[in-house]
Amino acid sequence: MKMILRSIFVIASKYIKNWIQYRGNLIGISIYFSSIFFYAIIMNPLLNFEGLSFTSYVLLSFAIYNMISFSLFMFNIFHANKEIILTLPILPWIFALGKMMGQLTTSILFSSLLILFILLSQRLLITPYVAFLLFISILFSIIFSFGIGFVMSGIGLRYVSFKYIPSLLQILLLFLCGVLSPISMLPHGVKYISYIIPYTYCIDIIRGLLLDYPTILPFSIEIMLIISLSLMFFVAGKFFLNIIVENVRKNSLIVLR
Repeated sequence: MKMILRSIFVIASKYIKNWIQYRGNLIGISIYFSSIFFYAIIMNPLLNFEGLSFTSYVLLSFAIYNMISFSLFMFNIFHANKEIILTLPILPWIFALGKMMGQLTTSILFSSLLILFILLSQRLLITPYVAFLLFISILFSIIFSFGIGFVMSGIGLRYVSFKYIPSLLQILLLFLCGVLSPISMLPHGVKYISYIIPYTYCIDIIRGLLLDYPTILPFSIEIMLIISLSLMFFVAGKFFLNIIVENVRKNSLIVLR
């Protein structure tokens, strides 16, 4: 277990280091900190509770968008580096998890810090119960993203590249989970697909807590669904990737045309 955690940490750290060394990303960090000063100096006296709640909701929605993005684009990473990945001394799922941890840190960390700054600067009263619900919903949405990332890694390793698959799936998931449009606007049959996606309940909980919108189900039931579905997808995704790797190595296959 220590070796697995160490391998994941090394891969994630290397990704973060390369990300920091890229000048364009440093500009992005500057924009984030500029945003913090902007809120602190200019917008702080102007925004009311509702405005800050909506801003926090938008930032959390953007964090979910980033989760969807890094999990789906594992397809491209594994397809472009399949020969290298198959010869690494570590298991492919460990490599995938390390990559996703690195992407998670660089894509969501600054949004989370900005949200925390907004809430603390306004001294919003958040009960432990509300904080717990937000934390659990985000945490297990991340675990679900890892499961999706495993599946996309396996597909990228086994099949030929389709450049637009991750982008199309990303847009589809954003609609299905309610980020781009409310679930109530979806066709009746499509809603059943939305109900098995943990992101749907995560967005629903965030809307209910920050914007006081009515939720699909009670908070306690939605939390149980997020936890159970996320763990199920994580285990199933890891199993799928392992099966693909075993099949590729057994049959000496790289891609299936």
